[in-house]
Amino acid sequence: MDTPDYLACLRRDLDAFEGCLSGDLVAPVEHCGDWTLHDLADHLGRGNLWSAAGVTEKRGDHEPEPG
Repeated sequence: MDTPDYLACLRRDLDAFEGCLSGDLVAPVEHCGDWTLHDLADHLGRGNLWSAAGVTEKRGDHEPEPG
């Protein structure tokens, strides 16, 4: 998948998730333990901000956590 296709896919997924946020934010999220929709939105939002900062700052030194 090239960059424009990836970005279009990401935009569709984020738009779909945004549609969920008009619902009950204390609703439990299936397959996410005891997380609520608010918890998931917070987690995804922080991840997206972290990623955007890395791209904006042109960082290339990310190393994943040891598995």
